[in-house]
Amino acid sequence: QLMRQFLSESCLLAFIASLFAVVLAEVMLPAFNSLVERSLSIAFSNTRLFVGFAGVTLLVGLLAGAYPAFFLSRFGPAEVFKGKPIAARRGTLLRQVLVVFQFSISIILIAGTVLVNRQMDFLRNQDLGFDQEQLVVLPVHGTETSGRFEAIRQKFLQNPHVINISVSSNPLGHAMSRIATLPEGAKEDEIYSVNTLAADQHFLDTHQIQLVAGRNFLDEHPSDIKEAFLINQSAARLFGWGDGAVGKKLDWGLGKEGSVVGVVNDFHYLSLHKKVEPLIIHMLPQWYSTLTIRIKTGKQSHYKQSLASLEQDWKTLGMKGPFEYFFLDDDFNKQYQSEQRLGSFFQYFSALAIVIACLGLLGLATYTTGQRTKEIGIRKVLGASVSGLVGLLSGEFLKLVIIANILAWPLAWYGMDQWLSNFAYRTEIGVSIFIFSGVLALLIALLTVGLESFKAAITNPVRSLRSE
Repeated sequence: QLMRQFLSESCLLAFIASLFAVVLAEVMLPAFNSLVERSLSIAFSNTRLFVGFAGVTLLVGLLAGAYPAFFLSRFGPAEVFKGKPIAARRGTLLRQVLVVFQFSISIILIAGTVLVNRQMDFLRNQDLGFDQEQLVVLPVHGTETSGRFEAIRQKFLQNPHVINISVSSNPLGHAMSRIATLPEGAKEDEIYSVNTLAADQHFLDTHQIQLVAGRNFLDEHPSDIKEAFLINQSAARLFGWGDGAVGKKLDWGLGKEGSVVGVVNDFHYLSLHKKVEPLIIHMLPQWYSTLTIRIKTGKQSHYKQSLASLEQDWKTLGMKGPFEYFFLDDDFNKQYQSEQRLGSFFQYFSALAIVIACLGLLGLATYTTGQRTKEIGIRKVLGASVSGLVGLLSGEFLKLVIIANILAWPLAWYGMDQWLSNFAYRTEIGVSIFIFSGVLALLIALLTVGLESFKAAITNPVRSLRSE
């Protein structure tokens, strides 16, 4: 009868909790969909979902009621009335283990949240080797713009908010074509597959990319279209040219031969997940499909006016394609959307884990102070202060949080190191991350336990020492 009572009460609580859970899930689903960028819904008419949810509820109820049902109910009345503390000790040990486990999870999630945010700040502040701010990218669809880029450029430059314009095969941050290339000094069978970008003579100035050797493409050198190349420093190292790359010959795999006229710095033309790869830039008008416009800094209203004016110029020129644009810095940041979502997930789950851990700690504190009511009363009669009693009661629980820190830190470090291995450029896992997560967990635990301990410490000892 006792076993059935314990199990039925536990299952009833689980059932009530499941009703609250369904309501909360339905209320929070729109926010969750916004976070994961999905359109999920709860299919209440789905029989399998209903049966599965009912099964989980029953399982949780049985597991929660298993300890009192199969352990506490075994003690005989004589043992209970004699006040043997065996069950209390074993029950307390189980609760302590659960609290340590819960706070370990919380500390890992807090540390993970701090690291993800720190890595995202590191990526946002990393020098990309070019200025991505104030760059508007206008993809060009169709072939009617072929040969009209200069006319578009001159028209757009009349806008007082436009600084410069360039054309290229694709915007920075997007995948590029890899072309087989034979550099001077290499064997005939020693062919390199190198990323290639087609761009005009205004590309470097528009993106503010630094030229470290040689010259840029020039209007006064018409032959640059057919036989001039720019390469980055990584390509110069790959080809074994070092600082003497200018003037070297290149046999580009799609029928173009020429020489290197300039070397640019290793700018990050792709995401920071990878190191800068070798790159070849050359003029190839038939590949041009992207306009990049640098506009002046100013108020948001200025941007809107500039873009509206550019759209009007676009229509005036008789362009058939739509005037669709995006800002390059926003597009670059999209490469880290998964990391940004991960950071949001860590924040939400950290808060949830902390709440659950605090509930467990509060339950343990309430149970323990209840067991020690008479001890507290005797200590007060003998002169113990309220602060001393609060310190005595809280200290035992803070030890559990310290143990949780010791267990959580190595696991957190390993998980963070594995995640950071996905980035070629990464922040450091500093000791401050662990100190912050540990201290925060301690403060939360102290606040949770301190209130319960204070309430027990200020209780009138006459009430606690009264007969049982």
